[in-house]
Amino acid sequence: MKTERTVILPWLLSASLALAQTFVPRAGPDPALGQAEYDRFCPSQNGTIKTLSPSSSVVVHCDAIPRLPVLGDREWTASMEDCGLWCENMGTACMASFWDPRDGACYWSGAQAVEPRTKYVSLVQMTSLDSCDKEKEQCFKAKAQCLNDKAACLKAKGECEKREQTCLRDKKNCEGREQTCLRDKKNCEAREASLRRDLQARNREIARFRERTPCM
Repeated sequence: MKTERTVILPWLLSASLALAQTFVPRAGPDPALGQAEYDRFCPSQNGTIKTLSPSSSVVVHCDAIPRLPVLGDREWTASMEDCGLWCENMGTACMASFWDPRDGACYWSGAQAVEPRTKYVSLVQMTSLDSCDKEKEQCFKAKAQCLNDKAACLKAKGECEKREQTCLRDKKNCEGREQTCLRDKKNCEAREASLRRDLQARNREIARFRERTPCM
């Protein structure tokens, strides 16, 4: 009897293992994890770009759900990042994934557009063009912020220079008043010394007068 053997090509095995290790599934619903992941992302990361792998980036949308959701197909992933990787593994069919914090379920959608939905978190897959446009927008915003900061710094510098000039004038005036006070003090001390000498001279004259004049 001839035995049939299935031959698995090494590159196919490696690709399958890599795909299987892209994200870690979990057993089932976990409300605590679902809420914890929501709190980790929202609202702090709303509108930001998050890199999931060298070939995948997503835009985070808090309190939003993609249009055309596929609610009949879900995955229990260990994190919201894994939810995004699950979508990436589907290829071009999946354009966005979203997280339900009530039980930590991950769903997918074939649309990138999102609409408001409280407590859900959408991870919209980005194409290379999307990434460039988003990075360009962020660069423009950063440049505008830098220009605003520069203008604020120049304004603050001008105000500091004005205050410095005022302080220098006040210092010069204080030094002038100090010199005047020192001169006045020196004049007062000289006047005091002169008056003391005059007083001593008068006291000596009075003493001599008393010596020459007999008591009546």
